[in-house]
Amino acid sequence: MPRQGASHRKESPLNAEGPSAQQLNVIEEFGHIFEAHGIPRMAGRILGRLMMCDPPHQSLAQLGEHLQASKGSVSTMTRLLIQRSMAERITFPGDRQDYVRVRSGSAGELFRDLARHAELQSRLLERALEVVDSTSEGGDARVREALDFFCFMREEVPTLLERWEARDSTRHSATAHPSEATASHHPLPTGANTDAPAPPISTEPKEDR
Repeated sequence: MPRQGASHRKESPLNAEGPSAQQLNVIEEFGHIFEAHGIPRMAGRILGRLMMCDPPHQSLAQLGEHLQASKGSVSTMTRLLIQRSMAERITFPGDRQDYVRVRSGSAGELFRDLARHAELQSRLLERALEVVDSTSEGGDARVREALDFFCFMREEVPTLLERWEARDSTRHSATAHPSEATASHHPLPTGANTDAPAPPISTEPKEDR
């Protein structure tokens, strides 16, 4: 069932201009870095595109067109980014499409991922230390070295996160609140209803239709 006020509106067209050749190179690097950390390359490419696109929100169709990716792949990978709090889904009044943009504060989420990984890895290494073969040459030392490193990370990353959040809070205090700046700086996509007053855009996650 179409959304209220959108039954006679046209779908927003794809942006006339996609990423430049230089931007595509950077987007590919995002993909390689994500892949090196065990995250699908397409998720990194999508995040790279969202970091640099104008406007900062893109529809799944736009992402698929500009990254030459299938609708299914884009849908799956944007869902992954949303689950990891790196991106968020938004809508506009009078527009049927959903859009995706980088989530404010997503940089800090990378620290949280690192902290979670260090916690899991240190626990696993503690178990490994209990069962390591005592006859293995250097086996005990290898496990202890890795355990010491991840215990160090487990202790230090939260402190780094606190320092980052304090610095980020100071930076944001000098600018408008994101929810207040959104309506004035993010124009409605072509084809959206501009006659009715536009309430703040929704950032509530929804199931893919």
